[in-house]
Amino acid sequence: MKRLNFLWAIIIVIPMLFTACKRDHNFGDKGSNPASVEITDPNNLVVPANFDFSMTKDLFVRVKVVNQTYQNERFRINIYIDEPSTGKVTVSGITNEQGEFSSEVRVAADLEYIYIEKMDVFGNKSFEKVRANQFVSTLFDGGVKSNPYEYRKTGSGIDCNTGCTNTFNNHTGNITISSGQVVCVTGTFSGKIYINGTGILKFCGEGTIDSLIINSTGRAYILDDAIVTIGTIKSNSSTTEFYNWSDSLISNHCVTANSLGENHGKFYIQCSFDVGSSGRFNNFGELYVTGHITTSGEFNNYDYIVTNDYITINVGATLNNYCNLTAKSVLTVNGKLVTNTYTKAINQVVVGSSGVIEMQSGAYMSTNYLINSGTIKGIGTINSIVKSAGITVLNSGSKIEGNISYCDNNGIEVNNGSFVGAATQSCSGYIPIGNCNPEGFGTFTVPDADSDGIADALDEYPNDPNRAFNQFYPCATTCSNFAFEDLWPARGDFDFNDHIVAYNLHKVFSANYEIVDFKVKVKPRAIGAGYDNGFGFSLDYVPSNAVGFVAGSILTRGIISTNANGTEAGQSHATIIVYDSPEPLLHRGGGSMFNTIQANPRGNSDTAYISLTFFTNVADSIVPFKEFNPFLFTNRRRGYEIHLPNKKPTDLANMSLFGTAADRSEPSSGKYYKGVNGLPWAIEIPENFNYPQEKISILDTYNFFDDWALSGGASYPNWFRNFGAYTNPENLFVF
Repeated sequence: MKRLNFLWAIIIVIPMLFTACKRDHNFGDKGSNPASVEITDPNNLVVPANFDFSMTKDLFVRVKVVNQTYQNERFRINIYIDEPSTGKVTVSGITNEQGEFSSEVRVAADLEYIYIEKMDVFGNKSFEKVRANQFVSTLFDGGVKSNPYEYRKTGSGIDCNTGCTNTFNNHTGNITISSGQVVCVTGTFSGKIYINGTGILKFCGEGTIDSLIINSTGRAYILDDAIVTIGTIKSNSSTTEFYNWSDSLISNHCVTANSLGENHGKFYIQCSFDVGSSGRFNNFGELYVTGHITTSGEFNNYDYIVTNDYITINVGATLNNYCNLTAKSVLTVNGKLVTNTYTKAINQVVVGSSGVIEMQSGAYMSTNYLINSGTIKGIGTINSIVKSAGITVLNSGSKIEGNISYCDNNGIEVNNGSFVGAATQSCSGYIPIGNCNPEGFGTFTVPDADSDGIADALDEYPNDPNRAFNQFYPCATTCSNFAFEDLWPARGDFDFNDHIVAYNLHKVFSANYEIVDFKVKVKPRAIGAGYDNGFGFSLDYVPSNAVGFVAGSILTRGIISTNANGTEAGQSHATIIVYDSPEPLLHRGGGSMFNTIQANPRGNSDTAYISLTFFTNVADSIVPFKEFNPFLFTNRRRGYEIHLPNKKPTDLANMSLFGTAADRSEPSSGKYYKGVNGLPWAIEIPENFNYPQEKISILDTYNFFDDWALSGGASYPNWFRNFGAYTNPENLFVF
């Protein structure tokens, strides 16, 4: 226990006394809070004058999405208070045509992170984990690309200022680099360069390299700011390496890659480019070739390749295209072409009898004339498309198979091949324009069954034109709790179990993000008092006559008058009485009270469902969750209202009670329902509250309630959580 009276102190042995004090516990990672104090009597608990006992905070969230795949694309944004897999969503909405979304979100004060999820009309999702600060923003800019091979140019991280055994600055003449040397070239240069053994060239200058000869295991780096024209590039061993990061590299001779080569910048070859059978070439940048390209070795394109002539993939070779591959003449595949984005051969695509084209999800190939004697197949889960704008010849034995559509608007002129599996002859489908695909295919029509402008995949009510999105507090799957002391204006026993209700708020929005419905679920969990109390709420920004209809109120005592729309009569603002007595919802287990005395049988209760609609939709700012104003009225006395600290009473509250007994409200200054030392009669706990047993103070049950209150909420904002040392479990009511 946290505190022991004098009688028990005499009876209980000394060792147990030491375990009773919270200062003697090791609180582990909770020790970042200030040193704890211990208050044994509510009379000694004096809180800061402006403290309202709030256990929530309001976040202002802004989201921006920039990686659109079609014009004016919109995205569903879901905000969670835990990882999305838990289903604890609190806000759903949609970006505008500029890709922006904003919302105010109410969460528990101790929540460290929220999770912001983006979803597109194709069902693709990604989320960001963001700190739950007052102002939250996140940017979905692609980040880790959906296409992991999409090019992102980075610097080499190499320079000519360090690690050089020799430096040639403004040099004219030949350079020979011996094994073990690292030679740096700066300034202007003209001459030939020979690299032997394990020698390394780092070229940072500008000028002309008449010929670059790399032997043995030599390496050459053409670095970021270099501006250079190279005549002959020759590798005399399959173990040499050549790297380019320059955006201004020109070769005015033909190039053959018989070893490892990589282009990370812009490489202009004013002749042909061939990858030999022992060659390995990776293009991470832009490769422009005026002649043809052939490969008999390993060739990977991660960005952009264009040739003014033909491309040939020889038998046994594979060209992997992960972005944009364009031949202005003919593409001939006698080996294998693997593509997952965009391939174009303006004149003709020829697939030989040994040739295979594998198209991954959503790949697109375009040409004017296609001759297939081999196999073209879609191997992804998303349909790929081949388009022939002119003539198609499918020779005997050829196949088009898998998840692929073949489009020829003029029809297939020679069709001796076969379509296998899911492959179809069709010009339907859609491939979006993207960084790698400048052409795209088809027109995307967003499915929208109710014609409200929100794609069905993003619409939580796809068949209802008046509704589109949901917002919850605290989230879709959990409830917050109100805990009341019901003797106001007199002070109670501070056990906060006289009337416990679990509740959940739910707003339904239209496509233009106006509120259509406001729904409240209320479940009485405990009655630790003899009073017959009613429960209701006020929407302080909403006039009573703005409400269209209220459904679900449970009124059995004959003490509540309602307007025709179901709101309470005599109120200037919309006030809804959920029940005037909890009894119709209770299934008592026997004994006194209801679920507050541990020795008594347990009871259970039903849930009241309130649904409120408006004559015309209202803006979210009119019914913010933070302005939801719940109250208890006690013992069938309508004027005896109990609200959360500083929440306004309704028009039917008995104002003469303020300032009497233990109440210290000051209506003229907007201070309500705060008593001696600033203590409240109602608190909200933003989760399922494990409340004290009957007649046991909350101070004797939760070890850090006093620290939290004394600090004005700064220390131990998670005092109500069931951490081992935070509670005295023997004082909790256990179901």
